[in-house]
Amino acid sequence: MDSYSEITDLNSSMGLAGMGLGVSVKFNLSSFIGLGTELNYLRNSGKINMAVTADGKPNVSNVFIKNSYRSLNIPVYVSFGFNVANNVRWNVDGGLYFDFGTSGSQKTTIYNATVNDLGQLVTAITNLKTDYYDNDKAYLNSYRNFDTGLHLATSIKFMDKISVGLRSQFGFRNVAQSNGIVKPTSHNIRLFATIGYVL
Repeated sequence: MDSYSEITDLNSSMGLAGMGLGVSVKFNLSSFIGLGTELNYLRNSGKINMAVTADGKPNVSNVFIKNSYRSLNIPVYVSFGFNVANNVRWNVDGGLYFDFGTSGSQKTTIYNATVNDLGQLVTAITNLKTDYYDNDKAYLNSYRNFDTGLHLATSIKFMDKISVGLRSQFGFRNVAQSNGIVKPTSHNIRLFATIGYVL
């Protein structure tokens, strides 16, 4: 909305479910500290709804955007481990992540209503579908297929076999890709719940 004054209302929400699958490896430097990395395949989605008007003109557009995208996510981090009880270990991880977009789509539906010179209400519906990553035909902007940022995570490991945790990722890059004069800004923010089996 800061980039386009014509957008009078905007709502953004996550999709119903994001999911992923991956493997991790940790190299223990001591019983307390280690270096870890992972290879994760993620599937995410989101929705953006907005109202667009033009100053001095009797028209309004309602825009509904559905994004679906997949990526390879590779965090690299320092891991700290604490024994909190028998067979219970608490881990805290901090580092960087690198995200490589693999595929995705942006589906846009535009409902446009105008009043013509005779005072009649004229409506039109437009449907667009483009790639999510690096596509100059996307509505307003598509997204860059590479991102990097801060990776923070915590987990509890039970009986040296089951791990349950939370993680967050905060993107450093402006991932909005636009060929227009106006350059919108968008940063990835992710929050995951994780469950894993330790070999």
